[in-house]
Amino acid sequence: TTVASLAGAAFAFFSIAVDFKVLSDETNLLSVANMLTQFGKASNTEMWVYYYDTFHALDVAVPTRPLLFPLLTALVHAVNGMRWWSPFAVNFVCLTGVFFLSLQWAKRYVSAALPGRTLAFLALAMSPVLLINATSAGFDTCSLFFGFLAAWLFQRHWEDGEERSLKALIFTLVCFASVRYESIVALGFVGLALLAKNGF
Repeated sequence: TTVASLAGAAFAFFSIAVDFKVLSDETNLLSVANMLTQFGKASNTEMWVYYYDTFHALDVAVPTRPLLFPLLTALVHAVNGMRWWSPFAVNFVCLTGVFFLSLQWAKRYVSAALPGRTLAFLALAMSPVLLINATSAGFDTCSLFFGFLAAWLFQRHWEDGEERSLKALIFTLVCFASVRYESIVALGFVGLALLAKNGF
């Protein structure tokens, strides 16, 4: 499953141009990641001056997007230095995770046989919207990964009712909301569903 997920992500990155697709948004996310890496501050620098071998910010704005995706990008910066391709590395890992979770879900709930898993994998691998977003520097694929993971953990907790799976679900939902603001709605739906299950 892991090999198939990595192969699917590699196929996506080799078959579609890997570049910035929405400059006004993706470069702002990268700017926030750069500020986190260099200065430990969550801010969006819109204008720099470079002198004495360092950057000096001239125009700094408050980030308009949640901070988890820039934070993950900053972690890649911390390993490899500040590179323009760091957000693409984050999206590669997230796409691999999406494929992995879909294959695991299909194996458990659709069909343990190979055709069932293959169909689930192909359904995602042939989605042009997914592949275009995955090969961009935006946060949509990261959001999708945490959404898939939250759905997977919700189903597990619904079945086993263990406290451990509930804690993992809550943590994942917080991460999900920290990638896109709109995702905070999922917290409410999950809370209502669990209350309904337990009879309020």
